[in-house]
Amino acid sequence: MKRGRGSGIKSNFDRQAFKNKFNQGKDNSIATGVPNALLKQARKSGSLNLSNRSLAEVPDDVWRINLDASKSQQSSSMDNDQDRWWDQVELSKLDLSSNQLKAISDDVKLLNALVALDIRDNQLENIPESVRELQQLSKLALSRNALVGLPNATCDLINLKNLMLEHNKLTELPSEIGNLLHLEILDISNNQLSELPHSIQKLACLKFLNMSNNKLEVLPSEIAFMKGLKDLNISSNKIKELKVDFQLLNKLERLDIRCNHIEDVPVFSTDNTLKELYLGSNRIKNLLGSTLQKLSVVAIMDMSENKIEFVPDEVVNMKQLERFDLTNNDISGLPCNMGNMTQLKSLILNGNPLRTLRRDIVQRGTVAILKFLRSRIAVPDLASSVDTNTQGNTRINATHSSTGSNVDASEVARTGKLVYNSKKTSEIPGDLWSVVAGSDQIRVVDFRKNVLTTVPEPLIEFSSRIEELYLSSNKLSQLPSSMANFTKLTYLDLGNNQLGNLPIEMESMTKLREIILSNNRFAAIPSVIYTLSSLEVLLATDNKIESIDVSGLKQLSELSVLDLQNNDIKEVPPELGTLKALKSLQLGGNLFRIPRAAILSKGTFAVMEYLRGRIPTS
Repeated sequence: MKRGRGSGIKSNFDRQAFKNKFNQGKDNSIATGVPNALLKQARKSGSLNLSNRSLAEVPDDVWRINLDASKSQQSSSMDNDQDRWWDQVELSKLDLSSNQLKAISDDVKLLNALVALDIRDNQLENIPESVRELQQLSKLALSRNALVGLPNATCDLINLKNLMLEHNKLTELPSEIGNLLHLEILDISNNQLSELPHSIQKLACLKFLNMSNNKLEVLPSEIAFMKGLKDLNISSNKIKELKVDFQLLNKLERLDIRCNHIEDVPVFSTDNTLKELYLGSNRIKNLLGSTLQKLSVVAIMDMSENKIEFVPDEVVNMKQLERFDLTNNDISGLPCNMGNMTQLKSLILNGNPLRTLRRDIVQRGTVAILKFLRSRIAVPDLASSVDTNTQGNTRINATHSSTGSNVDASEVARTGKLVYNSKKTSEIPGDLWSVVAGSDQIRVVDFRKNVLTTVPEPLIEFSSRIEELYLSSNKLSQLPSSMANFTKLTYLDLGNNQLGNLPIEMESMTKLREIILSNNRFAAIPSVIYTLSSLEVLLATDNKIESIDVSGLKQLSELSVLDLQNNDIKEVPPELGTLKALKSLQLGGNLFRIPRAAILSKGTFAVMEYLRGRIPTS
């Protein structure tokens, strides 16, 4: 009996011991919210991702992961393939973002091999002084917390290159921040900063500095000492004075000063590398020619929402300018020489009291505006240079000075424009065609604001020479396949009709640069559009378009302006942000919720950057 009873006791003891050993890791995992398998994997990879786990505090096992690894090394058998001590490394990357953390333990100092620490999107009000022990730290992300101050200890992290502090409650930066001599990226946007410490001038390696959405009133001169700066964002502050000598920042490529109170455009050196300049929503009255002359490599310039009255002739020296936004200023006219800025893809003039540019020309877009300006450049009178002995139609047309359709044949011959608009007619008069019959002078045809239901058949006779065709504000419900004959067309205005599709034969329009499809009945961008390899401007507002075909748009390598406002688009594909040639993207007035209106209001660059950030990474 004793033997049996003793045997039974031994058996129970072994079973319980085995059970305790088996459940030890499992129970600990449940208590901490961090699976042991994840910690074990982190010891092998050196990286631990604990984001989005609703953690209210960081488990001690995380802070002690390097110490526990050392203990496991001492007890591991060389025959244990799962816990081989020679495969274990110290933790170098820790992601604690998007949790509910209100504090970080002093034990963070135990992770002295950390290179990257991400604690974004929590509820932190302070950071422990012990963080200074993390001397290997290169990236520290503290964005979207409730930090009211930053401890001086963070300024002892001499290897720090990336410091993200946006969306907190910071009212000041530590005076020792200049000790971060290797810092390359600093984001302190969306805080409550009213001034910057003088030591910030020591950040000579800084390349990216975002100070937007704070309470700064003066941009300190110390910024000029950041000789490596490439991207500076000080938008949405209260800055009245720019004390910075921008001529010293000759590596600056992007400058954003939107939504401040400045009155003058900054002056740059002649050898500057500035590519993007955003000065919208300020109090600028004057654009100085001497300033514009030095912006020879700027590709994007935003001067919207200011008080500018005059654009100087020197603007033509901006040889790389592709997008120029002058929305809502006091401009009454533009220098005619701007018509020769053929590299300009998007010129936005809405909200100006223009007197020398008709509204309909402005509405037709950049190509039309530039063509109009070119036509106003002083040239010899073409009519006086016509040889009266010249054979052909010029002389013949001149004998018909006018017709019942009020078309002056000599004017058509001189200008190359056949204009018969705003007549509210459903058919182009026959005598008009007889006047221009056989002419090889016509390059522009304008039949806008009539009630045409079809494209006039006689027009096909001139199709191989026509470069611009205006058919907007009619009642066209379809286009004929003979549109294929307009092979030299560079501009086509079909706006404000009843079109729901376009003929595939239009694929022959290989020179078409701008097309207007606004105010029609398109449920999708017509597939033939994606075959127009020279297309630069596509305006398709106020239709019923439901989706964006990015794969199709990628075939348009020259597309720089895309306007899809006021449609039924339910989703914006993130891949749209990869269209490198796109300089102006308008998406307002659709059904999608993302990107939010606040992002759309920041302009094309911000929208494209936001979309690229949403592309899933493998």
